[in-house]
Amino acid sequence: MPRPPGFTLVELLAVIGIVGILAALVMMSVGNARRSARTLKCGGNLRQIAQITLLYTSEHRNTLPRLYAANWVADLWPYIDNRTYVPFYTNDLPAILAGTIFECPDADLDTTSVKRSYGANLQIAANGGSTALPLSTVSSPAATVMFTDSLATSSLSVTALNPRHNQKFNAVFFDGHVKLLPKSGNDILDTSYRSAFWRSQ
Repeated sequence: MPRPPGFTLVELLAVIGIVGILAALVMMSVGNARRSARTLKCGGNLRQIAQITLLYTSEHRNTLPRLYAANWVADLWPYIDNRTYVPFYTNDLPAILAGTIFECPDADLDTTSVKRSYGANLQIAANGGSTALPLSTVSSPAATVMFTDSLATSSLSVTALNPRHNQKFNAVFFDGHVKLLPKSGNDILDTSYRSAFWRSQ
């Protein structure tokens, strides 16, 4: 009796190969979608941080929170959580910040020994933000950065700008708008901190 028609070995291998390619494409798309979602979540975090910073400022005689190190986190903490704030000094991502707007979803991917999420722009004044500053220090809020993705520190500088989102970093400006930026350009890489990005004086 003749054998029923079926797939040849070559045809089976071709089908398996096509399925494998399709699966890889789907996995790649899912991975890209997840990365994009984390980038958007990070931008949303920064937008909320900017909003509570401006709220803090309005309730403290137009004075900004202390921008040096992680003091700004301590000052803003009561606006997002009723737990007692615990200062952090270890190299790991601070446990108390997990799941809050103060932690970037991709911060754990950093390869530095010290892991931090966001940095405050303490360059807005000549004293480096070592003391609380009036909001009027910032004369061009749409051009001057408030917080960005940061590398290994909570204080922002050129070297601390962290392009952890596909070679770009999220930045929120003093007017509250958020941008995804590459770590490039004279304005951003100005180590004298006199450009509008850093200091609008």
